[in-house]
Amino acid sequence: MIRKRVTIGALLMLSALVVIALADVVGARCLQADERHLDGIIGNARRRANTYRRVNLTDAPLDQNAAVSYQLAFKDLAQLPHDAFPRVRDAVDQ
Repeated sequence: MIRKRVTIGALLMLSALVVIALADVVGARCLQADERHLDGIIGNARRRANTYRRVNLTDAPLDQNAAVSYQLAFKDLAQLPHDAFPRVRDAVDQ
């Protein structure tokens, strides 16, 4: 009777250890997947931030020093139809 209880207890402990080990492996895989996903997001944000640089001048101003900033800030406007600006101007004037 005691031997049977000891065997059952040992099997329960062994099964608990197996469940803990499996949970650890699954958790590590999930964390690695999340880390790769977040690294991709951070890398994308850094690439976007690196493409948008403003020129800081300390001496005499240069010709067209804001051209890059305007191109980046207003690049979505280039996708508008050609007659969009005259129509807006006409609407504002009325």
